[in-house]
Amino acid sequence: MLFVLVGSAVYVLWPDARRDAAAPAELRDALDVPLSLAGPGGADPVAVDSIAPPSGANSDSEPSAPAAAVDAYRFTVAIEPPDLPSDDARSNRPFELIYASFVEGLHEISHLDLIELEADAIEAELDDVDFVLRAAGERRFDQDLVWNFRVTWVAMRGGRGTVSETQLASEPLVIGDSAAAALRRYPFPPGETRTVELAAQALDTSLPQSERFAALDELQDTPKRFEFVGIDAMRSVAVAAVQVVANSSDPEIRSRAWRAMDIANVDDPYLAGPLVDSLLHDVSDAVRFEAVKLLTSGYGDDPRAVAALDYARTSDPSPRVATHVKWHLFDAVERTGYVEATLLNDKLDHQQRIELLVAEVRGLEPYVERGAAVARLGAATRAQAAQRGDPAVIVPPLLKLLEESESDGTRLAAASILVHYADDDGVRAALERSVRSDTSYELRFHIERAIARIHGRFGFR
Repeated sequence: MLFVLVGSAVYVLWPDARRDAAAPAELRDALDVPLSLAGPGGADPVAVDSIAPPSGANSDSEPSAPAAAVDAYRFTVAIEPPDLPSDDARSNRPFELIYASFVEGLHEISHLDLIELEADAIEAELDDVDFVLRAAGERRFDQDLVWNFRVTWVAMRGGRGTVSETQLASEPLVIGDSAAAALRRYPFPPGETRTVELAAQALDTSLPQSERFAALDELQDTPKRFEFVGIDAMRSVAVAAVQVVANSSDPEIRSRAWRAMDIANVDDPYLAGPLVDSLLHDVSDAVRFEAVKLLTSGYGDDPRAVAALDYARTSDPSPRVATHVKWHLFDAVERTGYVEATLLNDKLDHQQRIELLVAEVRGLEPYVERGAAVARLGAATRAQAAQRGDPAVIVPPLLKLLEESESDGTRLAAASILVHYADDDGVRAALERSVRSDTSYELRFHIERAIARIHGRFGFR
């Protein structure tokens, strides 16, 4: 273990705990990627407390060390007159107390400028506004003591949503403060040093794991929150993620940091070197998998990424990593053959069939939705109890595809295997939801028919 002091930040580098030198020396030399996770070009790790806040710089620029702190920024929120619950002043009193507490909570956000619009406000007053809010409230369950307080928000650069809080009217401060806090978490952008704080929170081993994960979840949302006010925060967020990966001994933290960048679509060039380093040297399969997903999504032209992916295709010990890279490098003909040989091959057991699904490959839908492929999936629902694989490996990625994929063919592919695990409560509930609400009649009928074949009854009745 090596402790490194940079400024006021202490780093713990764990070369023995999570690093190896599996990549051949000639490949490492060609990539010019150090064995320690450093910044691009082999620069020394950057201290967490020196990560620059968002500056609005173009993230397409060449990678460079984080800039010095920039001037504080501000954003503007306009709030329209609230929709009062009734015409009776006495009945409105609880709502007015809640609303006053909410407005006070907004005033406490230090980098927010609040404009309270008049009823006859004209559009010109919104020229320099980032968000517009409108509050409303109502009694719930016909009880004077229970109120639902709703705030609808509209981002002037695109985006809208609703925050809702339900509490006892006897606690108006709680209701108003909770609504303001919810907006502060999303969609309002954070303070200028928030990415620094989130990196430090994710690295703080004295905190519960849930709080460290929550910091990474917030880091994931940060680029979008800044986008609402016209600021490009990609570089700031990328640097924070690199510091988490570079200085954490916990593979779950490292993998979640890369996953957050993938979900947030962060493609800043600053990440290329650290991602390649993770792919080649991190001993955790999960970390390498998240790194390869991010590399294949936005770094296909980077020569370091190309060389590392080619190496991982044949040499990575994790089947998920190798499969993901193979799919990325295949052309259309090769992808078609691969789908036929795995996902659509009902002679294989379930665990072999879902190789592509477990690898979370991108661009699978066109190869599953072909008419012949869907027809074959319909014939693949006969009982395969003897071939069932480990549910802990098979079920989670299939449930995710069944519930989230926009492709009818992909959802059908997932359902054709999940029906064999319908004795699991979670799988059963997901299949029931699909039967009730999926937009594809073919998928709904497929599930009902498969349940009848496998479990001796039609549907879930």
